[in-house]
Amino acid sequence: MEKYGIHPVKYEVCGEFKERASKLWERLHTPGIYSPECLYQSGSYSWPGDYEGRTMLAWALLGRLLDRKSPYLSEALQKYSRSVNEKGYFGEIYLPDVLDEQQLAGHGWLLRSLAENFINTGEKFFADAAKKILADLVMPLRGRFSSYPVSDSLREQKGEASGSRDRKIGDWQVSTDIGAVFILLDGMLQASEVFDFPLGDLPREMVDTFRKIDLLSVRAQTHATLSFLRAVLRLYRQSGDAGLLAYGERIYRIYRENGMTENFANDNWFMRPEWTEPCAVIDSFIAASMLADVTGKEEYLADAHRIWFSGVECGQRDSGGMGCDSCLHDDSPVLQVRIPEATWCCTMRAGEGFFACANMALARKNDTLYVNLPVPGKYTFVDGLTVEIVSSYPIGAATQVKIVKEGVEKIGNIKIFTVGNGWETPAENALHREDYPLEEKSSLQGGKKIFWRGPVIYGRFTGTDEFIPLNQRWRVKMEELKEKRIEVLFDK
Repeated sequence: MEKYGIHPVKYEVCGEFKERASKLWERLHTPGIYSPECLYQSGSYSWPGDYEGRTMLAWALLGRLLDRKSPYLSEALQKYSRSVNEKGYFGEIYLPDVLDEQQLAGHGWLLRSLAENFINTGEKFFADAAKKILADLVMPLRGRFSSYPVSDSLREQKGEASGSRDRKIGDWQVSTDIGAVFILLDGMLQASEVFDFPLGDLPREMVDTFRKIDLLSVRAQTHATLSFLRAVLRLYRQSGDAGLLAYGERIYRIYRENGMTENFANDNWFMRPEWTEPCAVIDSFIAASMLADVTGKEEYLADAHRIWFSGVECGQRDSGGMGCDSCLHDDSPVLQVRIPEATWCCTMRAGEGFFACANMALARKNDTLYVNLPVPGKYTFVDGLTVEIVSSYPIGAATQVKIVKEGVEKIGNIKIFTVGNGWETPAENALHREDYPLEEKSSLQGGKKIFWRGPVIYGRFTGTDEFIPLNQRWRVKMEELKEKRIEVLFDK
């Protein structure tokens, strides 16, 4: 059945989901922020390859979702070769003497962008650029990760919303975003697959090093941790090593218990709840979805629903981009804007977020169609199977599934997953349900009460009695939103 595709290859989303994704597409084509003359950063930029990689990755994946091609891409590619160094990557040539954590992390996103753009276009340019990076920046790292500083005594607990270069420890120029170098792994693995470039034992070497890090004591960055988790799950899919899957589940459990906020967003660092970071929230959504897919465990899929509607959508702004908020916990019960928009990272990561949400919405295994998350729209698989989803979700669980066109093998069963109801087999391909009631539940820490309606958290602007869904904050103008405080956790 995999030859017919587990997930769709064409998407025609509609409703609010399309409205949000289209607004993001417009934002990612804002002159002066993402236009080609701004894409390539100056030599003083401390995250070489990061801005470029995240942006072109967003164009590739959001463009695939919306069936659009970025009007900026052609000019951006013309400038690419003039912007990299003589070795074919961004930034200074430090190797073999210095290993720059932020430079390596940035090229993880760049490798992913080259792979996804190649999948879209098949253009040789992307293959040549990626293979050059793999050969001249990645492969020289073999045997070097054993010296990566894993001890908390060597790090400083500092850092702003965009991490910065910290001290030099041995051969490593480390980052205040502790663990950032492991963002590289997912890009390496995808590029290795797409461009048939063997990596040898390097991925295992990186995993073995990461295992030595006590994520809580070093206050590791949750975004780096979750990006690494995605890589571990990708490596599991490539190798079938059950130990990797068990390790991936362990990482997710550590994050859920120690790095997740009440609205299923994140603390930027473990044990340092200073602000949320939609980059990490999106990675947690993708990781939870991947875990649900490979384990079949419903709790991961329920987490993915709550992460999307109460975490990701809560972080979107009226501009279409993504911003950072306060971290909701029992001792911090009010939601406030911390950073209006993180145009340098989170807005770009949202491109993959929206694509991943639509891509995981449906899955086909044998003769069964699984509606993992009922995103309204029409979806087409590689063999022509076309499915239309009509749903009131997340307001209610009412969902209708229509087989518009059968594929090579006829669908015999349909299952739909919604929060609170789990997997259900619809009668005549439709679930008929009332809207979710507003329910009072205990906070994750147990000391406060919190109000949910299905997978969406509700709060109220201070000084009012009316409850509002957090995922609708994006309809409030930013100048107004910056002044508003939303009470989310309440005394029992």
